Amino acid sequence: MFQTQTRSVTSTEIAGIGVTLDRTPLDWLDHYDEKIGNKIVLAYVVDDPEPQNPLETMDGEGRIYVASHGREAQAEIREALAINEFGDPDFELLQDFPEEFKDRWVQRAVKDTEFQEWCFKQPMLEQEPGETDEAFYRSVANTYWDEWGGCTSPNSEVFDWDFTAAVERALFEELRDTGKIGDPDAVLLDIYEHSGVRYSVSGTGMQDPWDTTRGGAVWIPDDCAREEISRRAEVYQFGSIEGVVRDGKKQWTMVFDEDESEDIRFESWHECFETAQAWVAERTDGNKALGRRRAAADIAEGACELYTDFCNGSVFGVVVEVHEFENGDDEATCVEMDEVYGHYGFTHAEEVVKESFEAMVAKLKSEAEQSIVH
Repeated sequence: MFQTQTRSVTSTEIAGIGVTLDRTPLDWLDHYDEKIGNKIVLAYVVDDPEPQNPLETMDGEGRIYVASHGREAQAEIREALAINEFGDPDFELLQDFPEEFKDRWVQRAVKDTEFQEWCFKQPMLEQEPGETDEAFYRSVANTYWDEWGGCTSPNSEVFDWDFTAAVERALFEELRDTGKIGDPDAVLLDIYEHSGVRYSVSGTGMQDPWDTTRGGAVWIPDDCAREEISRRAEVYQFGSIEGVVRDGKKQWTMVFDEDESEDIRFESWHECFETAQAWVAERTDGNKALGRRRAAADIAEGACELYTDFCNGSVFGVVVEVHEFENGDDEATCVEMDEVYGHYGFTHAEEVVKESFEAMVAKLKSEAEQSIVH
């Protein structure tokens, strides 16, 4: 993404040659310069003057909805988590699944001791000759559900039975896990606010009793993120990919739920994932629901880092300038400048500025060598 930043002149001297930069570098971040023949290459980091919310401009990162950001965000959160305005499970959603509720309620009633005793105490109920106790209880339970309005009547006596609450919650969780209510891929987030703000997957970040809001936001995947969840879940149903630091450098390893792998480490996440894919390709004993939850949390964590950088103004541009001078000149003139903005986090910006500088140096040295040959 290219932008125009307000010019702020900064002068420096490199190898005795004066250079006027087109932008103002952030001197607390890495910057580079090198003289190559009659050219000087400089690369440095600047503030992004117009940072954009990465979750609105990037596909595959999903969206973060913060409960304190108004009714629209609150409505998205309630829908994703299938909760009501008080933050409790919205059991009214079960009214759209009366047959499922009835089936599970009848199954539970047949096994409930209190219900069984009630059946035999009713003078109007009589067990048919040869009818098993279970068949009798099931017949009574079905009739009872139908006559008292099942789960759709506000005055239904079905809810007077103690076991109904357990049936209600179990069905709610089942429907949510299968995506029939709410969003099973949504991830609950915590918000830590103290001299800045930090978003994290709930329970994983800073847990301060005063400055952390548990469950204050929710991450919801977009279509691209949901596709990636499905892809990663095929591996994550058997374990997870974890980053480890060795000799000051981050590497990646696959940690299986059943400790069956050697401690093999990879230079990149993608290399580790592709290897893990091959390892589990023939397995069928995984937990796919667990795999999706792990994958969703993994992607949500990355989105949290991006959004945290955006909220804290940690968004940068990388500038590469090439200045040229003639023999005897004490000032060089800028002949080429590339600037790319939208780098989130200073660590990423420093990685990019180093790569960009090295690429430009290699290009100019190659051109210089070719000119000598010709």
